[in-house]
Amino acid sequence: MNLGEVLARLGVRRVFGEPIAGSDDPGIRDANAARLLAEADGAVGSGLGACFDGSVLTLTSRPGAAAERVYASSSSDVVDAVVHAHERGSGAITVELGFDPARDDADVVTAPVVRDPSIAPALPAPELPTSGGPFTFDLVFAGSEVIRAGAVEALRELADRTGLGVLNVFTAKGLFRWDSPYHLGTAGLQLHDFALAGLAPNRPILAVGVGVDECPDPILRDAGLSPDGAWPVTRVATERLTSVGDLVLGDLVRAAHTGPPVLGELYQRLSGVAQPLYRVEDVPLNPARAAADVGESLPEGGVVTLEPSTAGWWIARTLPTTQLGSVRVPAAGRPGLAVAAALLASIEGKPAVAVVEAPIGPENRALIELARSRDTDLVVAVWGNDGDIASPEDHREQLRAALAKPGVTELPVPVSFAAATELLTEAAGPLAAWGA
Repeated sequence: MNLGEVLARLGVRRVFGEPIAGSDDPGIRDANAARLLAEADGAVGSGLGACFDGSVLTLTSRPGAAAERVYASSSSDVVDAVVHAHERGSGAITVELGFDPARDDADVVTAPVVRDPSIAPALPAPELPTSGGPFTFDLVFAGSEVIRAGAVEALRELADRTGLGVLNVFTAKGLFRWDSPYHLGTAGLQLHDFALAGLAPNRPILAVGVGVDECPDPILRDAGLSPDGAWPVTRVATERLTSVGDLVLGDLVRAAHTGPPVLGELYQRLSGVAQPLYRVEDVPLNPARAAADVGESLPEGGVVTLEPSTAGWWIARTLPTTQLGSVRVPAAGRPGLAVAAALLASIEGKPAVAVVEAPIGPENRALIELARSRDTDLVVAVWGNDGDIASPEDHREQLRAALAKPGVTELPVPVSFAAATELLTEAAGPLAAWGA
């Protein structure tokens, strides 16, 4: 098989930049745009994004990561490089190709199905034994790998079978509906999230599909957990949600509590901030109300994208989720990721809203112009001081109208952050994700 076919088996859905035979070609040749789109694909898309400049192939799961450079004389060498990147959690690698990508390599061996192709670093916790038990846990701690691996229903079945509540990290919104009895909230954004959610050195936690970037060091340390020390967290691979030999995972684990899961203080504190803000009709909008408007305006199958920012924090924190995958939150990122991810969604035929803060930066501006040149349909909601919006209802109407229009629509939205962000900070501490 040629390199494109090998990449497909490794989980790479498309290659940006110069085309590689056997891979989908989105037809984007600009090097800066290709790299941003590859990073978005790795961060909130397929899990492993790719761009090619004609001689060097970049594979990335972690925006902004310093890529390790390797040399490949065959497709088999590329497979080896990806396998080693998985083992090390490299985040990104650049592969100098010393062969013709169109050449067939009869000796290449790849797994026919890759459940999660990401090469981002995984949580360094001990693995759950494959026998013994049952092992008792206080809650399940779930990350974005669960979604990429297609294991969401299996996780829901585990919760229903064992009674264990699930705390999802901020990149995995939508694993459960916000009102599910098993949904313990979203954590990993603010300094006190883990401590308030009940993660502590003396509480046994079962982690499924959680990565390092989804557990920022300051938030772990605030909960009394050392990123490099002994772990009260036990890790289990997403494959084991379905079976372990002749045993299903539900036979190996059980809840420490009886009755329904108990919501932690984090859920109560955040609800105490967000619920009153949702009901405020004032303009400029508060960011929780603006986020809810975006969620309510999104059509079936639509996608909201964001990047590290105050606006991104509020979307990740307060946009109610009823559709899995409707909010794409990166574990790491940089300017330009919001529009890049929306452009990816649009390429896939999904209605997309990118939420950015005013003023629009050069990276997002360049991608907006690229989207326009391709006659791409997407909405860029620009939260700031400007915007002709009379009420939340008017905001929702304008969003729906923008989503129904062809082409790129920039929608300025007047949002006042200061007072609401002070309340959110009082509830759970300052923003600590994304290297804040």
